[in-house]
Amino acid sequence: MKKVEIKTTGLELKKLTGKTTEDGKMADTRDLIEVCLDIIPQGGFTPRDIRERNRIQIVLDKSKEKKPKSEMKSSNDILEFEDHDYDNLRVIVGLSRWVSRDKDLQAFLDTFKEID
Repeated sequence: MKKVEIKTTGLELKKLTGKTTEDGKMADTRDLIEVCLDIIPQGGFTPRDIRERNRIQIVLDKSKEKKPKSEMKSSNDILEFEDHDYDNLRVIVGLSRWVSRDKDLQAFLDTFKEID
């Protein structure tokens, strides 16, 4: 299992996606991952791309589910990916293209870069 901390950035989600969202909603790690998942690869999505991206989306969706306080764990701000899913996510993030060069975006991208 690979773990990724959920952090809120100083990036307004609407500016990154161009989509209508709640005005002023700041993107967090989950939002930025979702933006990456929605970026269409050259030539479109293959069935394999769709399966792999949907496995990652399931982790994001589960992390957003509201739970009673009695069920909450201290790991609320952590995403846990299977190793294979995390490796796919790193590739997807690494191939992403952005309309911003913000330092918060760089910090997000650095989370997934390969260690040289």
